[in-house]
Amino acid sequence: MSHRYSIPFIFLLCAAGIGLGMQSPKTSEENSEFRWLDSSSDTAGVKYATHQLRPLSVQFVAGAPVKIEREEKKLDPQTTRVTSRTFSTAINGERQLMETVVEDIKKAPSGAMSAVRTTSRPDINGRMSVARKETQEVVSSGADTYRITKTLLLPGINSALVEKEHIQQIEKRKGDTFVEIDRTRYELGLDRKWNVLDRRVSQNRLGEEQIQTDEQVFRYDVNNQLSLAQQLKINEWKDAAGQRHLQSDSFAPGLDGKLQLNSRLTMVQRPLGNQRHET
Repeated sequence: MSHRYSIPFIFLLCAAGIGLGMQSPKTSEENSEFRWLDSSSDTAGVKYATHQLRPLSVQFVAGAPVKIEREEKKLDPQTTRVTSRTFSTAINGERQLMETVVEDIKKAPSGAMSAVRTTSRPDINGRMSVARKETQEVVSSGADTYRITKTLLLPGINSALVEKEHIQQIEKRKGDTFVEIDRTRYELGLDRKWNVLDRRVSQNRLGEEQIQTDEQVFRYDVNNQLSLAQQLKINEWKDAAGQRHLQSDSFAPGLDGKLQLNSRLTMVQRPLGNQRHET
């Protein structure tokens, strides 16, 4: 059985804003649905929901409006294929395929999950070619502990896919209101060995109305030593009016080596009714 969805976009694609509210798993409960690990910013749980709000991510789309068609198909009892196709409309009215994303998601009876996501775009000859491929595995590695591994492959010589980045994230729940996340990102060096790019360690205290996160970011310094390069303090809470707030403070070492406030991000999400929110 397959399901198709058609989503029109006019000027921009936005990961947060005015739209349908997404239901997150309850605090510290295991998430049974597959979720891709996002390594673009601070740590976020894959198996354990550690954030209700995420920073806005806006991508402006130049040119003609685009339309996304999404199809979901069951390949077997354990595997689901999700295909998303992005189309644009040329000046002459002809519809053109801009991008195809195919995700094969497998859930084993043991609870382990794996997925492959392949993104294809037109090459210089107009033929659809693989632009990137991602693989991810989620497995239990102990009591209330999960290991998530994600690998990025990009075209290399003769368009052959080559591993470029590897991420490992360990999520451990301690009690009902505490989750620790340890994420390390690697890149493949010229010697074909994986080298550490950075490491993020966060402690997440989860409550029904408030979430507090302390995160430390380690990178290599001029002495080639992995040292503290950034610290984040993130607070999320819900007020009496039902609005959700986020404040993220970023600290970086100053000339004296002491951590100093470097930037502050604030967000407010207001409920609009009918599961819609404004951020």
